[in-house]
Amino acid sequence: MNLMPHNHLMWANIGIFTGREDNILWRETADGLKAFGVEALFAGDATALSSSVIHSVTNPLPRFTGGIHIYGGDFFDTTRSQWNPETLDKEPSNGAVIRAIFDRENEKLRRNK
Repeated sequence: MNLMPHNHLMWANIGIFTGREDNILWRETADGLKAFGVEALFAGDATALSSSVIHSVTNPLPRFTGGIHIYGGDFFDTTRSQWNPETLDKEPSNGAVIRAIFDRENEKLRRNK
């Protein structure tokens, strides 16, 4: 599963207990969204993201990655932003948008079994 660039507008602590999570870190600039860093998290790794972080997430493995995400606010009731993965155009996001993404990915998994 991959998640397009997105922000949380709150701090987040992420710990990986199985698998791997590759994060691309992004910045908004006058010329649009620009990648500026990367952080690969393996089983046993943890990271802290500030409330200003924009990141995209990729699981490069052919199996599930398991992690614990702790957010400094109501993740599902916070209006925030995501960026289209092809155009990097900024779009609105919230808990319902994120749930729909996970629902689509889970449905793909069920169809491919």
